[in-house]
Amino acid sequence: MPTLHTLAATPQSVHWGYFDCSLRPVLTVRSGDIVQLETVTHAAGQAPDLLMDGGVRRLYREVEDRGPGPHIMTGPIWVEGAVPGDTLEVRVLDLQSRLPYGSNLATRAGLLYEHFQRRQRVTVFGFDAETTLARPLFDHGHASLP
Repeated sequence: MPTLHTLAATPQSVHWGYFDCSLRPVLTVRSGDIVQLETVTHAAGQAPDLLMDGGVRRLYREVEDRGPGPHIMTGPIWVEGAVPGDTLEVRVLDLQSRLPYGSNLATRAGLLYEHFQRRQRVTVFGFDAETTLARPLFDHGHASLP
């Protein structure tokens, strides 16, 4: 029988802007276990009134070790019995939005950069819980999107 684990995004369970295989795991699971994992957008600072709640503000305030990249990553998670070189299968069983908003970042390295003619573009989306659809509300630095 699989065990259900919950891993919240807290200053103790996230790392910001880098990958490092020497990081100590914040959770250990067995193959087949289920993990309810909380994630946070790295673009919350672009629209704090929409993309931040108390927990996200705490991450921005307390996480001091920030690497060169933008992403806030929850983990790492250790899978008992896994060894370097193994392929791990991860199945996403459900998604629930923490807030009714989200963001997308397109950068010079992104597939759509040629359409934006600038270094980066952060678009903030609003989610409709009933229809499960998202619509763009605005992009950072501009009043609104058509």
